[in-house]
Amino acid sequence: MSSSPLSPRAAAAAVWTGSELIIWGGASAGLSTGLNDGARYNPLTNSWTILPGTGAPSARFHAASAWTGRTMVVWGGESAGTPTGTGSAYDPALNTWTALPVGLTPRSSAGSAWSGDVLFMFGGTLTGGGFTQELQAWVGAQSLVP
Repeated sequence: MSSSPLSPRAAAAAVWTGSELIIWGGASAGLSTGLNDGARYNPLTNSWTILPGTGAPSARFHAASAWTGRTMVVWGGESAGTPTGTGSAYDPALNTWTALPVGLTPRSSAGSAWSGDVLFMFGGTLTGGGFTQELQAWVGAQSLVP
């Protein structure tokens, strides 16, 4: 594997797209400073591509992340001990970030899972919910179950 262009880090958001590993954020040693950079690794070409900074999430670590089949969603996390309530979606085909609407209580270290339509997030706080890609909106957990 070629050397990563990223500095050493812990608690980064990462997803596998089926062909590439995408990494965003994380923290420097000691989990005291959030990082606001990322890169994609393609094992077939053994190459790294730096992610753009424009529209990307602010510096953070312990963010929830998921691959939607088209975008990497990064939401929440913390920096300097403060949970965040914001996020963005990265589209590798366009090499762009799109800010997500604010929706849930700021949280760090939340669990996340992509259902095919909704990014479910639980933990980090006492509430839960999900982000629906089709509606581009957050919905409360109570409306996600029949």
